Parts: sequence; C-alpha cells; structure tokens
Amino acid sequence: MSSYNPETKIWSSKGQPSIYNPKASLGELVLHSLKRNPDKVCEISDDYGTQLTFSELMKRSIQVAEALKEDYGVKFGDVVSIVSKNNPEVSSVVFGCIFNGCVINSLDMLHAQIDFDHLIGLMKPKFVFVEVEVIEKVQSAINKHKLDTTFFCFTDINGKTHSGITPVRSFFEKVLDFKVEDYLPAFVEDTSKQIAFIMCSSGSTDVSKGVCLSHAQIISQASRLFEFYEYDITYVSSTLYGITGFANLLRATIEGATRINSTKPVNPELFFYLIKKYKVSFTFVTPALIAQCLDSSELSNANLSSVTRCYTGGSLLLGELQISFEKHLINGKLVVCYGMTETATASTRNSVGKPGSVGILQNETKMKIVSSEGKLLGPNEQGEICISSSYLCLGYYGEEEKTKKLFDKDGWICSGDLGYFDEEGYLFIVGRIKELIIYKGAHIAPGSIEKLVKEYTGLSQVCAVPIEDYKQGTELPAVVVIRPKDFPLSQEEIVKVLDEKLDYKRKLLGGVYFVDIFPQTATGKVLRRELKVLANRLYLSKKQNDEKMM
Repeated sequence: MSSYNPETKIWSSKGQPSIYNPKASLGELVLHSLKRNPDKVCEISDDYGTQLTFSELMKRSIQVAEALKEDYGVKFGDVVSIVSKNNPEVSSVVFGCIFNGCVINSLDMLHAQIDFDHLIGLMKPKFVFVEVEVIEKVQSAINKHKLDTTFFCFTDINGKTHSGITPVRSFFEKVLDFKVEDYLPAFVEDTSKQIAFIMCSSGSTDVSKGVCLSHAQIISQASRLFEFYEYDITYVSSTLYGITGFANLLRATIEGATRINSTKPVNPELFFYLIKKYKVSFTFVTPALIAQCLDSSELSNANLSSVTRCYTGGSLLLGELQISFEKHLINGKLVVCYGMTETATASTRNSVGKPGSVGILQNETKMKIVSSEGKLLGPNEQGEICISSSYLCLGYYGEEEKTKKLFDKDGWICSGDLGYFDEEGYLFIVGRIKELIIYKGAHIAPGSIEKLVKEYTGLSQVCAVPIEDYKQGTELPAVVVIRPKDFPLSQEEIVKVLDEKLDYKRKLLGGVYFVDIFPQTATGKVLRRELKVLANRLYLSKKQNDEKMM
C-alpha cells in the first residue's frame, strides 16, 4: 500500500529495489538475457510470417553493432534515430545500437512533416534507421537542418527497401571474426549520467520533447514496468516511439518471454485475432482501444481466455469501462497504470483495488500533491502530482528552459497532471493542467465532463474540449464524440438531455460534435489539441450560419 506521512504530506511506496543492477550498462543486461534461452523463440512477426530465436537475435544484434562500428564509424554516444513499425528487423537494430553505447532516439511513423522538422532539428542524429514509406519526410527534415546523416532502410512487408539507401538486412551478412559468445558490449562508466534512450513525450497537448533516459533509470524503472514471466506470450501494439513499446521489447527479452509483433495499425479485430491465434497471456491496451473493443460487434465472439494480465494506461479510464472490459477477461485481470515517459515506468498500479483509481505507488516511488499556490495537500485534496524516485530522467534533450520547468526546487518531477489520494492511498487522476477548460474563471477538468456525459448518455468515446468564445471572454465546455451506428440521439438532443444533468459550469454551451475517429498519438493518447481545433472551427462555422439566418 501507499504510506502517508501527515507531517511531510508525502506518499511513499514500500521502496523495494530493482533486482537488476542499475550500475551495469543496458548492453550488459540485454546480452546476458539473450544468452539464457538460445533456442527459444523470442519474437514472431505475424504479418511478415517470420520468427527469431534468442540466439539468432543475439547474433544479428552483434552483427549490426560491428557493421555500424567498423563499416560506418559509429562511436559511443552517437545519436541514432529510429523511425519504424514493429518489423522483424528493428529489435536487432535497437540492441546493436545499445551494444555500441549509442543514444537511441525513437520517432513516430505518423509524425507530420512539422514534427519531423522539429525533432530531427533537436536530435541532430548521425544515423537514421527508417521505414520506406517515411524516408522522404525524414530526408526533408535532415536537408532542412543541413545535417550529415547516414540513412539505413528497413525491409517492408513486400520485401522492398529503398534504392540508394543501405538496407538493414545487409547487416545480417556481416562476417564476425570472433565467437558471438565472446562478445562484450561498450563499457559505460557512469550509468546514471549516460543517456541510453531519448524517448519523445506523447505530444498530446504540446509539441513533443525528447526525454533523456539513462542506463540506470531504464534498468531500475523501465525493466520492471510490466509483470512478465519466461512462459509468457506478449502482444503490445505500441512501437518504440512509446515507453510501453520499448519496455515490452526490453522486459520480454530480460525474462525470456515470446513477443508477437504486427506492423498493422491496431483495432479490435486485429487485437482479438492475435490473442486467439497465439494464445497471448500478456497484453497492453489503451483506454481508447478498450472503448473501441466494447463497441465492437466482434466482442461477443472474441476469445480472450488466454489473457492473464492486461495492462492499460496513458489516459483516463472510467471505472465503468474498466469493469465492463474486465468481464471479458475470464482468466485474467485488467491492470490500470499511471506513469510518464519522464519516469520511464508505471508509478502507480491498480490490479485489485478501486475502479476509477490508478492504484497504489510502485517501484521506489514517492509522490506529493501540490496546490497551484505551492502548498502541500493531504488526502482527498486535488492538486498537481509531483513524483520522485530512485532515478529520474536527465531532462529534455537540447531544451534547457523546459528541463528547468520539469523539476521543482527540490528536484521532484512536476507531472502537469491533476489528481488526489484517498485515505487508503489510492491515486485518482482528474486531468491535465494544460487541458483545463476555464469557464468564467472556473477551472474544469475535461475528465469530469466526460465522465458525466458517458454516465448519462451511454456513449463510451467522448472528449471534452474548450471552445474559445472571444465575445464572451471565456471558454465554453464542448464535447467531441464518436457516435455508434445505433445511437438514437442527435447532437442537439444530447445537449438537451445533459442540460438538466450538468451543473452550470459544465453545461455544454460550446455544443456537441460527431466524428468518425479520434486522432491519436502512436501510444494511443487522444490528440486533444487537434479535436479542439476541429470543434472550434465547427462552432465558428455554425455561429456564422446562424447569424446569416437571422
């Protein structure tokens, strides 16, 4: 349980240390793990129809490391960007770069050109591994910043690469003049200060930032994000762009589990299919995917009996959806997590506790709840969640001012999330500070509106956003929803129904707007800023039309 000190007003976990040594390098840990189960299958690529054993992955990773070092001059500390799906080659590239002591930066396949321009300009990678379909975007960003960057191309589902760019598969032909059993990765002198991974923040409310994770933080925190065992078969749709995708690759490798990969965008049909075909025992789903699964006509025929642990996190999950989805996990449980890319792990976890809560503290973690005036708050008092742990991130790559704002004067991470602990030490998330809707001076968490809309209408996919009404000098609450096919109410009827249910500051004065899909980040978080822009455009258009009719 989370323990509370009423004098300091700080919540603490039990403080159990990692069973792995944070003073060792990530390369040492990965190499040791790959040697443990040489003949076991470590990954299966469903759509490519391929699989790798641990010994095959180890050899290919060493070949990548040696080819990069001997043939291309890669040096310790070089920044290497990876833009990929969960293809059969990317794990070898990641581990090869780790063996060389490179700093890995993962980018999203779905980035717009402006995002590539921004992030490539920040990272200034010396080497880029990229999928065929986004080479032109990445090349454009490289050219814009006039970087001397070497490209390597992954093989696509049809066996094609890009002419003129070295294919990744050529590394697997590298002749080694030593036994793979004798290989040693690069030595890391201070694992708490050496960056291993630059993981981009989600960018759901602002432009992405490069979060610098050290070898020590990853080993201490990310390596135990998920509860894995050697006998597990895992499916996590997240790519390396998200901490869950990287943690799945690392954690499964460490424990000797088998990963199921697919390069296809995840949806309920693919999710159900892969779990049934491979008898998946562990999976991670976003709250958005949970809502889609519950709305899917395929759910009644889905076989989720093999799943013993299903993790979720990244955004708010209503207790009602948690209970409804868990009913379909007849032999498993839904584990709700809360964490940040900056913490590299789940800071809290709720597997047997209260629906609607993200659970109790984990992994040598401390938290405090702070008011907007800087006052420390007690149980059931809502404020910003601040986090401390044994190892914290090293800040934002190339952004000193934003790094300063990330930490408070005592070195705690300021999460930007609003929440509170109850008397039993369970954490509840209310929303993001930046997402607050400010109606006539009242600060309204979008989650509080979304919860009520779902409760009173039965809609499961709802996103509350602010409408900027300059004439009134305030923001107006509005919601964007995905309307199921058989849902009977119109936009105006939803507003009317809720008008009697919501208090004055939560009334949907900005309106209701139907969309077919929610734009999402690669990690499954709803891009609220895009929905906000869309809703404001529709609101303004409707207002102009109404004025013409008068």
